[in-house]
Formats: sequence, structure tokens, C-alpha cells
Amino acid sequence: MRISRSTAYLAFFAVLIAVGFGACSGSQDTLDPNDPLIQGLSPEPVGLEGLPSIGPVDARVTIIEVTDFQCPFCQRGAGTMKQVLEHYGDKVRLVVVHMPLQFHQDARPAALASLAAHRQGKFFPYQDLLWANARNLTEENLERFAKEVGLDMDQWRKDYHSPEIAAELDRHMAIASVLGVRGVPHFRINGKQLVGAQPFATFKEAIDAQLDAADELIAQGLPRKYVHAKLSAGVDDGRYKRLIIDGEKPGGDLVAPEPQVKRPARRDLVAEARKALELVLELPLNVLESFSYSAVGLDVCISDGPEDAAVTLVEFMDYECPFCRRFEDTLTKVAEGEGRNLRRVVCQLPLGFHRNARFAAKGAYSAWKQGRFPQYHAALMTGPALSPERIEDAAREAGLDLTLFETQRFSPEAEEWVVAQEALAQKLNARGTPNSFINGFAYHGARPFDELISVIKAHRETARKLIEKGLLPIYFHAAIASKAGTKEYNEAVFGK
Repeated sequence: MRISRSTAYLAFFAVLIAVGFGACSGSQDTLDPNDPLIQGLSPEPVGLEGLPSIGPVDARVTIIEVTDFQCPFCQRGAGTMKQVLEHYGDKVRLVVVHMPLQFHQDARPAALASLAAHRQGKFFPYQDLLWANARNLTEENLERFAKEVGLDMDQWRKDYHSPEIAAELDRHMAIASVLGVRGVPHFRINGKQLVGAQPFATFKEAIDAQLDAADELIAQGLPRKYVHAKLSAGVDDGRYKRLIIDGEKPGGDLVAPEPQVKRPARRDLVAEARKALELVLELPLNVLESFSYSAVGLDVCISDGPEDAAVTLVEFMDYECPFCRRFEDTLTKVAEGEGRNLRRVVCQLPLGFHRNARFAAKGAYSAWKQGRFPQYHAALMTGPALSPERIEDAAREAGLDLTLFETQRFSPEAEEWVVAQEALAQKLNARGTPNSFINGFAYHGARPFDELISVIKAHRETARKLIEKGLLPIYFHAAIASKAGTKEYNEAVFGK
């Protein structure tokens, strides 16, 4: 009987496919427990059982997110995790671990409420509402959110106040402690540490590296369910494996690692500034004149002083920050002495754990619109501790139209104004307050007057020498920032 060439090809490929699939299947399901590829590994991370998670258990990448519902940086991190899940789908598993910080008084109740929602399989819809309302986590809202996601309210209330849920939160915090978490947000990507509210691109780089490593192991015959254990083996001197993979309970010698305290050498900011400024003076005049002198990135903030001042000082501040108050005295003294040599730019950066700071910042919007910002700012920075009543008193002392003040500070425009300044702070990596930039030179904290005036004097002297080279004063800010300022500052402020 004659077989056609096409029939032969089909038969050949059928056998090839059958053999191929048979080999693949066999390598995944029939590995001997003593095979070096999986010896000593658990197929599932026992320590993560029962924790809120989304994605398959055998995903090639497991991300642990340690978070606090009242932390603004955690809120940003949660948004990035949504991007990660949308981008990678079932390649990734996300596991949430709670670590409410002590000074966030609403974070623990929110965590307990979310775990009660988790009992009914609604953790992630409930979490979404918490993040969307992170500045208003009242008891009333926690209950309202439970209704909105369709929970059995009697059961939710019972669980929310139960010792079992409290014990579960204690378990979360114990896991975070043994992982050595000192601040939030904190992430583990197949055990590898990534700290802070990093941008999506940073997570993508780390995840892609883990996916490549996973694919290489799978190609060698490792079953997918062992990937997490294999790639995290050895992390944290074995603590991660014992805690997360093997499910060993914290205690005994499985405890938080001793913090490695590294005391950085005290920075000589005056010397650093002078060294950077020397580089500015080396630039030829045609290069100095090529810089864009328009600092458009600062338009979202409030400035006082001429644009061609020798020194532009940008300060990110928070009206409830005690260090900002201390630094305000220094800045006021500096401004009085420098006169037209100084342009001061005030940017709002209300920190999430300061309950009244955002309201005060939005009040600054109204004061600015009414042409009374300096008076309002001075009243808040020198008066009693910040409170809702103090904000109204400051508006009154500043001579504001109080009816207009109430309307303007609660307007969408006021919120947009503050958000724009927060976005600028993020671009500049300004994460705390007070956080300043002197002609782009990073200058953090409430530092002493003598040091600040020495840095400013060095900048002023550089401006004088630039005039001798023939540079017009309007170029001072951009020209000095080109060498003394950070890369982020030049990009965000001048669009370089």
C-alpha cells in the first residue's frame, strides 16, 4: 500500500507532538522527591496560607506587599500593584501583609475591617474602597464600605471585633517583623526585597528578571509549583524559606534580624556646594546662555522675589510638621538679610499622617487667590499647634474673606493645586519635610542658620563671578542648577 508524502508528514508530526507532550508532562509530574531540582523544597508557600492574595499559587512570580492603609506612599504602591496585575496577569501572584504603623491611628481598624471582608472573599474590592478614601477611614466609612461591597453585615461586624481577626492581624505583623520590615510599603518579589513606592518601571525590571529566571528553571524540568521556593532559597540567610515557604511560626531563633545601623559620615554641605559651583564657573559663556531660564516647573508653587535673583530657594513644607516650623524661623531670618538676592518658592507637601495638614494646604490656595498668602503662611507657622480651629483663626488673622475662604479651600481647584505640588515633589524625590533646593542643590531638613547662610553665600558669590563673565542675571538659576542641581530638578523645573 502506498502512503502519500503528506500523510507521512502528518503521522511524523503526530508522533513528534505526542512524544514532546509526553516528555513535558512527565518532567512536571513525576520528579523523584530526591531529585536535586526539588530536594528540600516545598511545592507551596505554606507561610502564605490564608493571607489575602490574587493570582495562581504556582505563578512564576510571587509578590508580597507589606502595607498600611493610612500611608500615602503605600497608597501609591497599591496603585502600582494594580498596574502590575493588569500587565502580567496570571504570571504573578500578589499577597498582602498588613503592618499598620503605631502613629497611624486609623490604619489598624482599617486592616481589621479588611481582614473581616477577607473572611467573606471580598478583600480586594474592600481594599479598593479603603485606598480610594485613605484620608477618611472613620468607623462609619468602614461600615459603609462593607455594605457597598455586599458583605453580610452581621457577620462582618462580628468578625471585625473578634479576637480571631485581631490574632490574624498579629500574624501579619509577625511575618513583617521577621522579614525585617522597618517601613512601608515594603515588597518581596520571589523573596528579593524592593522598598518604597517605586515606579512601575522599577517593578517591571525586577519582575522580568524573575520571569526569565523562572523560565530557565522550568526549561530544565522544574515544576512551576516549585519556582517560588527555588528562586527564594537562601534569601535572608534562610529566614524567608523557613517563614514563607516552610510555614514555620515566628519565635525561637526565627525572629526579626538585628538592624544594621550604619551611621553615615556627617555631610559637609557647604563644601559640597562649593565644589559643585566650581563646575558652573568652568562653563563657557555660550553654554551658560544656552540654558532655558524659564523655571516653568515651579509655576504650581508660590514664589516671592525676582526671577533673576542670585539664589532661588525652593522649599517643600507641611503646616503640621514641627521641623518645618523650626526651619521657617531660619528662612525668615535669611530672607530678611538677603533681600532681592533671594527668590523663595514655597511648595505644599502635606504628609498623609498629619491629619490637618492637607486642610491647611488647601487653605493656602484661598489665601493665594485672595492675595494674602504671606500673612496666612506666617500665621500658621508661628501660632498655636495646627487644628481645624487654628486654620480658621489663621485665615481671620490674615484678613481673608472667611466666606470665600471656606468656598475656595474645599473646591476641586484647591485639591488640584495641592496635588500638582505633590506631583512635583515626587519628580524631585522630595519625600519628607522640610525638603529644599538651593538653585537645584538638594538641601534636606531643618538645618542651622550658619550652614544655610554659608551655602547661600557660596551661590551668591558664584552669581557675582558669572556677571563678571558677562552672564545676564536671568540665567543664574538655570546656569547654576545645571551643575549644582540634581538631574531630577533640572528635568522637572526647566524641562532639560
